[in-house]
Amino acid sequence: MTTPQEVALLDVRKAAQLFRQLHIPILGIVENMSYLSIPGSEEKVYPFGKGGGQRLSKEFGVPLFGEVPLDAELCRCGDEGKSLFESDSVCAASFLEIVKKLIHSFPTPGGEIKEIIQNTPYTFTIEWRDGNIFHYRFSDLQRRCPCARCESKKEREQAVEVVSITRVGTYGLKFAFTSGCSKGIYPCHLLRQWGEAL
Repeated sequence: MTTPQEVALLDVRKAAQLFRQLHIPILGIVENMSYLSIPGSEEKVYPFGKGGGQRLSKEFGVPLFGEVPLDAELCRCGDEGKSLFESDSVCAASFLEIVKKLIHSFPTPGGEIKEIIQNTPYTFTIEWRDGNIFHYRFSDLQRRCPCARCESKKEREQAVEVVSITRVGTYGLKFAFTSGCSKGIYPCHLLRQWGEAL
């Protein structure tokens, strides 16, 4: 999400570069406050400049899902606690178009991971969508935990079990270990590197 002016684009570029470094997929760009529609006219006024979202879209190789106009109807509906989608505003139409494009852009549900199987209290297996199967020990993952609490511990427990395994979006897993740690998020690309092929 960006607005058209260059200062906003700088912030969005930094965020997008960080997401890419963490292998978090960027589905597309939405430009907010793109233009002002003149009531009773086809004319559009661009108070914050024009084309910023389109430039980011090309730069990052992702689609521009849409441009949301400045619309007094959006403000009125918000103030009155009414749904914008009960009106026939340009803003409502642009949101609906963005949602349609967004739904069609979602990656495979669950991301790269097809199935997670806990084999023993100390081990689990990931079956990847490409057919690879990798085996893991919870103690090995605990040793690699990136959170500050684990980084500060010099020795880690050898027989670590897990309380829960949670998918984090489509890009990784989060573990709650019996050691008390539940903060580390493990991206799929690292889990693939660390896994031992069965």
